[in-house]
Amino acid sequence: MLAPLAVSAPGPDSWGDEPPALLHAEGRAGGARFDLAGRWSLMVDPGAVGLTDGWAEDLSAGRIPPGAPGELLHLPVPGPLEALDQTVEYDGVAWLSHRFELLPGDAPAGSRWRLHFEQVNYAVRAWLDGEEIGGHEGSYRAFSWDLAELRAGRHSLVLRVLDPGDMTTDGMSLATTPHAKESWYHNFGGVLGDVGLVRIDRPVARLSWLHVDASQERIRAEVEVVGPPGQGSADVRLTVVLLSPDEGGPEALVTVKAMTVSLEQGAATLSLSASLPDALRWSPETPHLYQARVSVGNEAANPDGVRSFGLRTLALGQDGLLLDGRPRRLHGVLWQPHFVGSGGMLPSDEVLVAELNAIHDAGFDLVRAHVRPAPPAFLDAADRVGLFVLEEPAIGWVDDDPALAARLAAEVDAMLARDHHHPSIVMWGVLNELSGMAYRHGHELAQRLHLADPTRPVLLDSGGFFGRAAYLDAGADDAFQPMLDEHLYPPYPLPPAVREQLATVAAPAGPSFVSEFGTGALLDTQAAWQGFDERALRSAEARLFAGKAAGNARALATAEAWTTTGWVDISRGLQAAAALEMVELLRGNPAL
Repeated sequence: MLAPLAVSAPGPDSWGDEPPALLHAEGRAGGARFDLAGRWSLMVDPGAVGLTDGWAEDLSAGRIPPGAPGELLHLPVPGPLEALDQTVEYDGVAWLSHRFELLPGDAPAGSRWRLHFEQVNYAVRAWLDGEEIGGHEGSYRAFSWDLAELRAGRHSLVLRVLDPGDMTTDGMSLATTPHAKESWYHNFGGVLGDVGLVRIDRPVARLSWLHVDASQERIRAEVEVVGPPGQGSADVRLTVVLLSPDEGGPEALVTVKAMTVSLEQGAATLSLSASLPDALRWSPETPHLYQARVSVGNEAANPDGVRSFGLRTLALGQDGLLLDGRPRRLHGVLWQPHFVGSGGMLPSDEVLVAELNAIHDAGFDLVRAHVRPAPPAFLDAADRVGLFVLEEPAIGWVDDDPALAARLAAEVDAMLARDHHHPSIVMWGVLNELSGMAYRHGHELAQRLHLADPTRPVLLDSGGFFGRAAYLDAGADDAFQPMLDEHLYPPYPLPPAVREQLATVAAPAGPSFVSEFGTGALLDTQAAWQGFDERALRSAEARLFAGKAAGNARALATAEAWTTTGWVDISRGLQAAAALEMVELLRGNPAL
């Protein structure tokens, strides 16, 4: 049985039965990073009473809150709340706590600190040494909080995480959050990405936005500079290089720009512009990549902020996507970045790159990243190999809520801020089949995207469930233009009318796009469960597939099942035949 925290009066030694995690510095530009991954304590709060009952204070002091339900558990972080047998199907509030120790040499006086999370799903509030330091809402995006000076010694970090489910908690349920489509898959919550402390010893620069004007061959970098207290000024440098087509190969220096800024207030913002005459263009055939790097002082060889970019112009018209004025006929796949068996976490970069390479090697030139923005490693690889991406924010089928407009806008803004520099992203999407009550805010969100990034077309609603599909074109005004965007899921064998539709469907004006099509098949539950079993994965997903597999096995044993292995194989064969037939008809359609 896992040892609980010691129940005792607060004091310097009231840190429970286990010693605090001793943090070790990992070198990084401008300071150091301390990984907070490891074994954390977990207490569920199904009644959401912890805030009013002072759980943050108790857990910060190493005490089990009086009257807390259930036992104290221990959970690997990063990892989903559902990773334990006791919480495998838990939705609601959970309290995570972690105790750590900084050595004297790792906490020098005068440094700035930041607490960084790659992903917490969904809402979190945090306390460091008993003082609340911030809160955040969102499923898949990174965030950070600036901290006061940290001293050597023992510290406690307490998180209150809300993973909304069917019941309303803190005024929200899963259905009123942008990632509501998790109900179609599995609703995971918790700290699902890396978490760490960042120490800043000198002024460091961050590239907050990179404006790329491909028609004028210019870029403008928006830069934020932060440093320890007492810094007078900082020399900020923007370096642009042309990357080698071979990853890791030699690079060519293009230009360097510099500016001095005052850091009397500990932070500053500035813009640095650079011309790129006779720049090489980015395309699937020649994916030439440049890289913008920002640094402070003499640290150009070890830059603080780096973003790759490419130069190309985009537009949509009757002939489809125009890349540098030339029409492209797109052949794409629908890709939902939901990774079965991952517990809501991202797979490794190697797995993501392998998946992208498989798509590219199969002859496709477009990926529609649906329901969730594509992970950074996927987009980096798309930039390198020349694969187009249509990216959509994490907006699923959402119920109405007074806070919905702000939540949707935050998802759009976060997607833009993280991914706007990728040349592989050639279109933004906003909604999918109206996305539930999010349709009320669709036009506003599309215009928000278009205003922030006028260099790409913005598609309003995949499937055109507003009655017709529409888009905002790159470089144009904010008037919506008509287009065709179809989702086709016919029965098989294909009726004659469907065959005719596939061969001739076209927009009377504007581009034509079939962004979803296909037919269904039966699930081989035994094979699905075997994948979980072989990897010893415990989660709500694993339990679901195990139950289905066991149920089908019982039915087969009593000859009551029609979903035998034979039927599964037959349905898969029909699905493949339908896909091939639909592809051939669509490829023969001159409008697509």
